[in-house]
Amino acid sequence: MKRVLITFILLLSINLASFAQPYFQGSFSLGTNDTVVFKMKPVFGNITTTISYMEFAFKYITTQAPGLSTSAPVSNTAFFGSGLSVAQFPPDYVDGNFTYIKFIHNTATLASKTYVNGTEYEIFKVKLSITPTAVMGIEMASDLSTGNYVFGIVDGSGQVFDPGANDQFYGNGYYTDSPSVYLPLIASTLPIKFLSFNAKNINDNGVLNWAVANEDAQTKLYQLERSNDGRNFSTIASINPKYNGSNNTYDYTDFNLKSIKSEGVIFYRVKEIDQDNKFVYSYIQPVKLNNKLALYLSPNPAISNTILTYELASSESIQISITDATGKVVNKIRTEGIKGVNQFNIDLNNYTKGIYLVSLKSNSSSIKTLPLIKQ
Repeated sequence: MKRVLITFILLLSINLASFAQPYFQGSFSLGTNDTVVFKMKPVFGNITTTISYMEFAFKYITTQAPGLSTSAPVSNTAFFGSGLSVAQFPPDYVDGNFTYIKFIHNTATLASKTYVNGTEYEIFKVKLSITPTAVMGIEMASDLSTGNYVFGIVDGSGQVFDPGANDQFYGNGYYTDSPSVYLPLIASTLPIKFLSFNAKNINDNGVLNWAVANEDAQTKLYQLERSNDGRNFSTIASINPKYNGSNNTYDYTDFNLKSIKSEGVIFYRVKEIDQDNKFVYSYIQPVKLNNKLALYLSPNPAISNTILTYELASSESIQISITDATGKVVNKIRTEGIKGVNQFNIDLNNYTKGIYLVSLKSNSSSIKTLPLIKQ
């Protein structure tokens, strides 16, 4: 039952944008003697946390590696302690031409540690029964739709360290094939890499610019996408690659933002598409429409979840309180915010239908409140 619940939590969170909050990325690599090593690292800051659940998975082309199996996982108890116990989660999942093998840890809550930004931590390793080759198509995998296989890290209180729309994996060859993401064990070519992506409001116009590395003849197109809520994006422009060396910069102006919405935040991202129609996204960047933004809920009314957008003058602790129509506080959440625009996902699945008040309090500001309708 716990496994089902944790997977459900991962599914609810996996598509939500998580701006400027630290999270974990996953990876794996080929070691000696056909051993595959699974790893993770924090990005966008240090993470101090307990860990109660981890999930990793990889796939391979069934006909190219008949009879492929793994040894029992060897957990890195030297770093994580004896509580870490990674096990294969049977049965293997078969979908079309691929077989998926999944590993989880859910037997104990690991003691709190500080994971240093950008530092790689080995979780476990397994030995393959067959020497891997590129033709086998062995790839670390995370399904963003059905959740049959998901990369995810969950702390002792059930919080998911979710990359949202950002990169789930790191390593050579990481790519997106919606609604899933993959990282090849043996990558044949370098993928395009977003070096930067910036978005600003200048005179009520969205001024966007980005820089890439590894651009080559495989790069087919860049698409600019825009969203009013940070989740549902639509294409607003297509830009051809320059093919002027492997590193290039681009810019685009989205004119007259006030014609789109009068206040709040507009979100942008860049989608790079290869000639074989594989693609990868930049990070999502928010653009504030005016200086009146304090709190913003979307969607509202909401069914299963809503995203609270808020702006801070400096990095500090935030308390979010949710009160029902009788005045009873039904939830209190404390989180860390950074200077600028932040977002926080509120899970509403355990809330009854009705009207709620969502309040935000920081050390430097008074309480700000918005109504929320749960349908």
